[in-house]
Amino acid sequence: MRVEHLDRKEKSTHYLARELAEIIRVDPELFDFIDRYVFDGLWYWNLQKPEDEWMSPQFWLTLGYAPEEKKHLAAEWQDIIDPDDLLVAQQNFEQHCKDPGHPYDQIVRYTHQSGETVWLRCRGFAIRDAEGVATRMLGIHTNVSRLKHIEERYKKIIATMDRVYADLRVALDESEQLFETIPDAILQVDQDGRIVKSNSRATEMFGYSASHLQELTVEDLVPDAIRIKHSKLRHRFQDAPEVREMGNDAMNLSAVTKSGKEIFVDIRLSPYNTKYGLHTIAVVRDITERRKMVSRLKAQEEEEQKLFKLSSTDSMTGVFNRGYFLELANRAHHQGERYDHNFCVMMLDVDNFKSINDRFGHAEGDRALTQIGNILKNSVRKTDIIGRVGGEEFAIVLPESSIDQGVVLADKILYNIEDARMHSDDPDGLGGCPTLSIGLVAKGDENETFNELLYRADQLLYKAKHTGKAKVVY
Repeated sequence: MRVEHLDRKEKSTHYLARELAEIIRVDPELFDFIDRYVFDGLWYWNLQKPEDEWMSPQFWLTLGYAPEEKKHLAAEWQDIIDPDDLLVAQQNFEQHCKDPGHPYDQIVRYTHQSGETVWLRCRGFAIRDAEGVATRMLGIHTNVSRLKHIEERYKKIIATMDRVYADLRVALDESEQLFETIPDAILQVDQDGRIVKSNSRATEMFGYSASHLQELTVEDLVPDAIRIKHSKLRHRFQDAPEVREMGNDAMNLSAVTKSGKEIFVDIRLSPYNTKYGLHTIAVVRDITERRKMVSRLKAQEEEEQKLFKLSSTDSMTGVFNRGYFLELANRAHHQGERYDHNFCVMMLDVDNFKSINDRFGHAEGDRALTQIGNILKNSVRKTDIIGRVGGEEFAIVLPESSIDQGVVLADKILYNIEDARMHSDDPDGLGGCPTLSIGLVAKGDENETFNELLYRADQLLYKAKHTGKAKVVY
């Protein structure tokens, strides 16, 4: 009966869809990739036969087409994608095939069956053979049309606000009282960079009298090291004047007072036309104290992070210490119980650790524990929780994981341990990596506490210890 079922399934399912299902079944990394995102279409591409590309039904439904009317060919979607976006996607594809570190991630435009434009974020990654050559591409589409529409409305609102802001700056030339009541320093600059007008706050900030400021250019108010660059940027602004903030990072803009003191500032530029040509209103705010406060807060945050790391992390192995591990583990267990998710716990113990200390000393034992900690951290998923719960004992919590997934991870850990041993000149001696015994359990009935789950894993760990070591019992 199972054979007949598979035969019927194979006849009704495209071969690339079947191939993808098999890969997802055996490769947790692909499962995690798909599981991590909510998408509006899945695609899988045969790079060895580029005309073959499987597109999930959701992709065509998103674009208003009937999936059964579409063939699994790359040409089907290439006919309805924006040509410029297709070029960008092709360039990213070529770079990603050459360099796995280059992301294949772009927003592209498709034409809906109704004629409207649909914005889709297209992400994917290459599946490579043993030589690292890309043979398949797996990807997802996410409909971001609503965000794009909001962005367009936002731009219109900002443009309207900028026009209002520019009008206000024009009014400053007509109203001296308004010019003086602005709490920030204001400089009116002509097209040659000369200061033609300033308010009293500007004289206070820079230390010059109003008449003296009118003898200067704005380049006289910036540090020597950036005066040439500032002049070039000013000319570039005059070629395309608009109301905007000056610079990409206001926290890094600085000015120089008459006494030579350097102050940090942010500047708002508003161009307007006069009978003498294009002038610019520069609203300057001294943010030196604010910058110091931000620096203090950043230093405080870094210090708090260091303290938190010290209080939550085992200093030798770099994994969580017992107290913080148990806190996170109980929290994850509670969430798994609440939503009835799969949940696994793994107990691990270094084999023959006492003999390492006895034969080579405690320094070698510490080195071995550090090595084990690094291997464990590099083996688990980002969502897994790992801690050192005893002298040579570790524990790992696997949220939303079945027992089969737990076994896969345990085997991966044992493989990585063995790999480290194979690359050691003396696997059982000084500098070698010790083996691990592992006990693995999945959650039982709904009344089982995390401590009870941990106890069951510990019992299986001892069984692994007494039946040969360097193995997993589950």
